[in-house]
Amino acid sequence: MEKAGGDFPSPNLKKYRQAGIGFVVLNLIDLTVWMRFLGMIGSSEWFYVGGGSCLVLLGVLAFYIYRGKRGLVTVLAVIYAGRSVFSMYSLIFWKPFPGVPYGLPALLLTFYVLGRAAWDWP
Repeated sequence: MEKAGGDFPSPNLKKYRQAGIGFVVLNLIDLTVWMRFLGMIGSSEWFYVGGGSCLVLLGVLAFYIYRGKRGLVTVLAVIYAGRSVFSMYSLIFWKPFPGVPYGLPALLLTFYVLGRAAWDWP
């Protein structure tokens, strides 16, 4: 997938690499927003175990996105589209959780970077 020089990725792989980096950064922002509003739930050791396992899962998914796994990117884009639509719907019609207005931009941007790689958006 890369050119012979190895320095510059092909344009299609470049979108996947941008999606992988964007996925990590935007999910860390999203987790920070939710942790700010939720605080520590339960005992502190389970908080760190859950946070660590979440970061490991985030890292594994980002690695495969970065490597250009189109099926994974498409599935994640559909999941993030559903999360975004449900968050917007709950923001308009229900009384949402207080963190929803702050986490929604990160969800929408994550959906965009994943959709850009999955469906070749500009």
